[in-house]
Amino acid sequence: MAAGQHVLGVLAAAAMLIAVPAFAQEVVTPPVEIGVTASGIVPVSLEGGAGGLAAGGASLAYNVTRRIGIEAIGELVGPTDSSGLYGIYQVQGRFPVSTSREGASTLFVTAGLAGFFYTAHQDEHRRERPDGSIVVTPEFRRSEIDAPVLISAGIAHRRVLNRRVSLMLAAQALFGRGAIAPRAALGLSFGVRRYR
Repeated sequence: MAAGQHVLGVLAAAAMLIAVPAFAQEVVTPPVEIGVTASGIVPVSLEGGAGGLAAGGASLAYNVTRRIGIEAIGELVGPTDSSGLYGIYQVQGRFPVSTSREGASTLFVTAGLAGFFYTAHQDEHRRERPDGSIVVTPEFRRSEIDAPVLISAGIAHRRVLNRRVSLMLAAQALFGRGAIAPRAALGLSFGVRRYR
């Protein structure tokens, strides 16, 4: 993605925040939110070396109280040098630090655990040899989910855009396996019930 497109995306997000109408009453977060996320992750090895990854996926949040929530995030990451799909998952708590008077805007501290998953699929393949015989490579499917091996910590800002949608911006660091990985994320969440 070109730098100009990044700037346009940031400006569009800022315009949405400015255009949000004021709520006449205090905003109450629905008990369950389903969302989509996009993020950038930069793993930095403690032995030297760094790389950049793009990620995108889905999130599911259960709000234990009106402000405190538990969130599960699963994202596919790339680019990779494999035909399979690699991803990272997180389970984290969201704890409010400050909330606007009407409740439409909240700053959170986040903390949790993260791990990796992998899935690969290959269809059956037939190849004819020069002698006329056929070699059959059977269909192949493999999936793995690792136990959590990373600790995540950061901050997040949620802004309720309307009665159905909220915007989440997050900055985190993932620690573990001899590396630190800063992560910046943008997400949209949709309340199973309305934000009211």
